[in-house]
Amino acid sequence: MSSFNPIAALFRRRHRDDPVSSPMVKLLFAGVGLVLLYVTGVTAGYCWVHYVLRNESVRWVDVAALRWKEVRRGMAAQQFAVANREWQAKNYQAAYLAFASGLRNDPDNAAGRLTVVRFLMEMGSVPLAVKALEEGYGRSPEHTGMRDRLFEVLFTTGRDRRALELVRRRLGERPPETEAAVLRIHQVQATLNAEGAKAARLLLDQYADLEKTEAAWPVVAQVRWETQDRLQAIGLLAKFNQARPGDVTAIAKLTEWYLAAAMTTEALAVAEAARARAPSELAPRLLLIEVEAARTFKGKEWTRSIESYLVDFKDRPDAVGQLALLAGRKGWIDLSRQLYALGVMRQSDLRLLAIAYCDALLINSKFREASEILGQIEAQVSDGPAGFLQQVRQRQVLTAAKLGDSNSVREFSRRLVASLRSDPQQLETTRRFFERRGLTEALAEFSVRSGAASLAARP
Repeated sequence: MSSFNPIAALFRRRHRDDPVSSPMVKLLFAGVGLVLLYVTGVTAGYCWVHYVLRNESVRWVDVAALRWKEVRRGMAAQQFAVANREWQAKNYQAAYLAFASGLRNDPDNAAGRLTVVRFLMEMGSVPLAVKALEEGYGRSPEHTGMRDRLFEVLFTTGRDRRALELVRRRLGERPPETEAAVLRIHQVQATLNAEGAKAARLLLDQYADLEKTEAAWPVVAQVRWETQDRLQAIGLLAKFNQARPGDVTAIAKLTEWYLAAAMTTEALAVAEAARARAPSELAPRLLLIEVEAARTFKGKEWTRSIESYLVDFKDRPDAVGQLALLAGRKGWIDLSRQLYALGVMRQSDLRLLAIAYCDALLINSKFREASEILGQIEAQVSDGPAGFLQQVRQRQVLTAAKLGDSNSVREFSRRLVASLRSDPQQLETTRRFFERRGLTEALAEFSVRSGAASLAARP
């Protein structure tokens, strides 16, 4: 017979009647605790992002709703702003780090990505710029600005075979016809640059519709020009110029072709029309100076056009540099020397003027003087942008070859290859440049160094 314990019975009754001990109340307390814990965590996260990471655009509700994409976009916006400030202040390392963080946090920000590309190109980091553009194009192939900038950089830096790879891959994905039409134009351009006019003409025959596509006319005209169908090329580019009179590249090319065909009257008309449309721009005035040089054999009209240019654009810091580049490209050695001397009096950065002067000396076979100028430039830019130093090295190789200095050819070639070791595509483009000029001593250095780099890259 079991004994009755009155104390235990009383204890059980009191706890049975206690509302706090019921399961519902326990669940309620647990829920309130979780909410308080969540609010505390969200607040801590918000404070960290807002005050520690200084992302002032983030909202508490974004963190609470786990809108991490919006949070990261807000962080990226501030990082891009910081990067631009550091860029303007010429703190390039800090700018690069901020740009990289911004792009990592918001990789779909096309405007931010294109700004990063502009920064990288200015710094001479072409491989990184190409990588950023290819990633952007892969994420947003429909973004025309990203696509156009990608192929512009590829073409201007000699990466034509890479352009062909990208075009063929994208065409294989059957993109919308509007995009495919543009890609076919790029394919013809890349084929022309990489494989020659004959291959481009064969490809053009497969794309008969490009002959009727206005946007394709400059490329079609270029193919015709290089396959010696020059009057047809001029006619087609002139037709394009009438349709799009503001296209600066087409205007410059058409003027160049007119001058090559001794059609100076037509060239002058194009240059004057361009100046009338944009009287405050440098490019049309430079074009007019070039035409006057050919038309008057650098006579009084040419001299007056230069004088008026320097007066009209005296407040433009880039005006002298752009004129110097034209003078260097055309081999106007006296003008190049005068502009270099003018720069010595006016500015501290003489790199552009010196390179232009050097080019004019090279065109006029003044190799000893060009070598001295290049030595002066090298002393000033040994720690400067890689892209500019590569331009110096390339000219040093050419100059040493013209002077018959084999040891210097090999030494400058080794330095050039070393500066290009992180950019295999540009290395190959430069190698082909020397190959076309028959510089066997330079090519030997390229073969040895690039071969060693290839072996080192193998797993």
